[in-house]
Amino acid sequence: MESNDIVKKSGFAGSDFTCLGRVSMNGALITQATIASINRLVYERQPAGSDDEEIDDTDLVVADSVFDTLQTDDIWGEDSTGYNFKDTVTYDIPDTKGKVYEVYYTFTGSSDEVFKCVYQYWTEDE
Repeated sequence: MESNDIVKKSGFAGSDFTCLGRVSMNGALITQATIASINRLVYERQPAGSDDEEIDDTDLVVADSVFDTLQTDDIWGEDSTGYNFKDTVTYDIPDTKGKVYEVYYTFTGSSDEVFKCVYQYWTEDE
């Protein structure tokens, strides 16, 4: 995933959700050494004409979210290549179908480069 890509996923109402990606910066896959910090902002989308509600603003631990090698475990279903970024949003998502959440990750590289990745998640019935 390059910056400015939007990943769209659905999940069950009332459950946590995990954001996965193969993230690159300047054409190379990120590693723990190339990323200085990651910030996560989560917004619940509101009807047109209303401001979206910020529900989370968290600084992530790089070592907990970035992998130096591509992971190909069962949670990744996109391809056989794998992912190098993983974060589980554990906000207490209301048990309401039809909600839309946007998750903005701001990555700051070890040389002060800044880029964003955006995930959109919506809830469905089980």
